[in-house]
Amino acid sequence: MHAQRLVQITDCHLSAAPGKRVRGMDPWRSLDAVLAAIGRGPRPDLLLVSGDLTQDLGKPVLARLRERLVPLADRVLALPGNHDDPEALARVFPGSPVDTGATSHSLGEWQLLLMDTSRPGRVEGEMGVQRLEALEFLLHEGPALCAGHHPPLACGSAWLDAIGLEDGATLLAWLKRHPQVRGMLFGHIHQALDRRQGALRLLGTPATSFQFRPGRARFALDTRLPGYRTVKLWPNGRLTSRVSRVAVPGT
Repeated sequence: MHAQRLVQITDCHLSAAPGKRVRGMDPWRSLDAVLAAIGRGPRPDLLLVSGDLTQDLGKPVLARLRERLVPLADRVLALPGNHDDPEALARVFPGSPVDTGATSHSLGEWQLLLMDTSRPGRVEGEMGVQRLEALEFLLHEGPALCAGHHPPLACGSAWLDAIGLEDGATLLAWLKRHPQVRGMLFGHIHQALDRRQGALRLLGTPATSFQFRPGRARFALDTRLPGYRTVKLWPNGRLTSRVSRVAVPGT
């Protein structure tokens, strides 16, 4: 039985000038270390970038990122975060959920639903009625995995929870009403999170850049290594996942 292999990276926060430090580290160097680690493993069927690709808005940064990603996987998809320009992202990464707020992609027997949770000019995310309706229209009967930038639940850090998905409870209720949805991937929190609510698995992934310290009331950076998530989607509807951390040379 063959599983589809999805690799998720998130929160790259790439600067317009390689070498420019963001929160004390070089996000391009960190990204390259993560991508090198991905390249040493089995080739992914799909590589997903789940938001905050850029620190400095701009198409040239996205184009340089795509050049690095395309050789690593059979398909590359991206969705916008609060630091991204959704329209610029959609031009560089076709299939991004911009116009309707959601797009559907096949992975073997599975359906991958990408959601745009970003709001123009705001750090907080929102689904809203139109995007939820788009999800409802796109969802099939077989096993499905959703992905958005903002988490639909509290992660346990007060400052992060205050800038999460404002209607996260509504999205979470929608996910639970559809048992074929087995999980949701997200970023934004710059840390690993693995929660189960019934049959639904909610998975937050470390950033390829700087990390946030878990369980803090106020903003705090963490010393943990950057990382990525591997998800295996099995034909029988089973989902397995693990997080890999990557050392960055020269840091």
